[in-house]
Amino acid sequence: MGLEEGDLVIASEGRTVKGICQMPSSGLNSYRFDKGFEYAHTVGFGVKWVDWDENKFGFTPNTVSIPFGINKVGNDREKVIKAWEDYTNSK
Repeated sequence: MGLEEGDLVIASEGRTVKGICQMPSSGLNSYRFDKGFEYAHTVGFGVKWVDWDENKFGFTPNTVSIPFGINKVGNDREKVIKAWEDYTNSK
């Protein structure tokens, strides 16, 4: 199972949460190869990242650091979903 339309993705540097986005389409449909970049293979091309700000979302999720900055948020999953819904509904 890969990334699907509507999935939330959290990006981090180490254990510091940097941003969040919602996939506008599946990973397969958002794949792009651009040989002009060091990391030429991109999944999620076209996503709109939102900087994670504790003041904006009300908390900072706990992360488990894994390569490439896409993280599992463990027990904070439901809090992240609720914070994202509140944020997007307020726009």
